[in-house]
Amino acid sequence: MSKFNPPAFKDFSKSSKDLFKKKFDFTHSFKTIHKASNGLTLETGSNFTENYKGTIKAKKVCKDLGEFEAEANTDASTESKFTAKFTKLTPGLTLTTSASTFDKDFKKPSVSLDAGYRQDYVTLGLIGKSDLAQAKLDASGAVGFDGFSIGAQAVIDLTKGFETTESNVGLEYSQADFTASLYTEKNSDLLNASYFHKLNSTTSVGAQLQVDVSNSNKRSLTFGLEHQLDSETSVKSKAEFPSGVVSTSIEHRLANPKVQFTVGTQFNFNKSYTAEKFGIGATFGDF
Repeated sequence: MSKFNPPAFKDFSKSSKDLFKKKFDFTHSFKTIHKASNGLTLETGSNFTENYKGTIKAKKVCKDLGEFEAEANTDASTESKFTAKFTKLTPGLTLTTSASTFDKDFKKPSVSLDAGYRQDYVTLGLIGKSDLAQAKLDASGAVGFDGFSIGAQAVIDLTKGFETTESNVGLEYSQADFTASLYTEKNSDLLNASYFHKLNSTTSVGAQLQVDVSNSNKRSLTFGLEHQLDSETSVKSKAEFPSGVVSTSIEHRLANPKVQFTVGTQFNFNKSYTAEKFGIGATFGDF
């Protein structure tokens, strides 16, 4: 039996999630990225769709420790944070600490500690988060062999006497070119079955069925496609049923000047045949 590292529970169905979420940006934005030879990356950006929000981000890679990242936003309702990720402490262990000005769970500033441990056939995760008034613990684990993985997750509210507020389970089978997953979300209220297949070096497809366990009439089906037209151009598309929402994204890179353009559109054919969302993004520099 060959060695196998199962994914962390939060990464079950990661290929499908990336296919359905990444690059579908419907805002007008501008970004610059500069990478220095000493491992420092500086990034600035502005969102012209949402009241001209601005962002600045700095990331430093230290070969002997890990990665350090700081991000600041001009909008108080958008998370600004500092993250330190240590990957060289001991083999298989990743330790990440962070401080945030606006946590999406607590809706206020928070601190967190994320520990991940991975060895052959087993992956463990433990995330602690607190805003000083509340504290939550997210514990997860996965075991696997020969492409098969089984995992579970439990979220514990430490301020309510170690009360378990959420629990989920999942199964996954993966090979180099495809992944099939079955997992729950929202305290096992949602059941997801997803499939991702890399057909060849230029084309990938995927599908996901989501069912509300408490109401089997509430279900959704999503299909996705990503295709590399040439070395500089790629296109993504997804269709969601029964909502009738169809989204597309086209990405094109220029060599001189070095810039990457992204155009995203979203239609809801149950309502109209005109785009309800549209965005153009430009990224300059070392993307």
